[in-house]
Amino acid sequence: MAHDLDLICTFLDKSLNKEPVIINSSYLRAHNICDNNQLFVKNEGLLASSHLVQDPHCFLVKLSSPYWQLINKILLEKGFIPNESKGNTEFYTYQYSKVPPAYEVNCTSPNELWRKWWIQRNQKSTSMWNLDFLIRTRSEWYPVRDIEISNHSIFIQTLGQKIRLTENDVAVWLHKARNKVTPKRQAVALESYSRRKYAVRNAS
Repeated sequence: MAHDLDLICTFLDKSLNKEPVIINSSYLRAHNICDNNQLFVKNEGLLASSHLVQDPHCFLVKLSSPYWQLINKILLEKGFIPNESKGNTEFYTYQYSKVPPAYEVNCTSPNELWRKWWIQRNQKSTSMWNLDFLIRTRSEWYPVRDIEISNHSIFIQTLGQKIRLTENDVAVWLHKARNKVTPKRQAVALESYSRRKYAVRNAS
């Protein structure tokens, strides 16, 4: 799996740099055809592709692949977010999008969004202006006001609209980070800890 991770990162990085890529391994292979980088999985077919001359840059990624979670995680970390798509969509289109500060992006089943939202709702009071959860629809982020489950469907109420998703869909949503430790805050905390430790040592 570590070797596969390196190969997938190579494919994505070269594609972002608009460079042709060639990969040959036991399970993954990639080549370039007509300015289009394509990544294939043995006995499965196309996993991802990227057109090098397309602007803005985007990736097509196969949802049903066992590698989807891995490549999805890497793309999210690079700031590429899938466009919303419902039904039996075989591929998702990932495009670069800025995420609002203090939020963490997620791309999961609607059930996972409902579970996280339900747990937090029961831990504290919520209002219609609560901004802890945002869902992406129509290429914009909207605050989640309520979530209901009915007849194997999940209904997400936002401001002015209700979004219907099924368990086969993928929800793209944001969750406000709680006490997220940034490198700067971590450095300050370590410095403070070192000073306290030094003071205690001298006092003894």
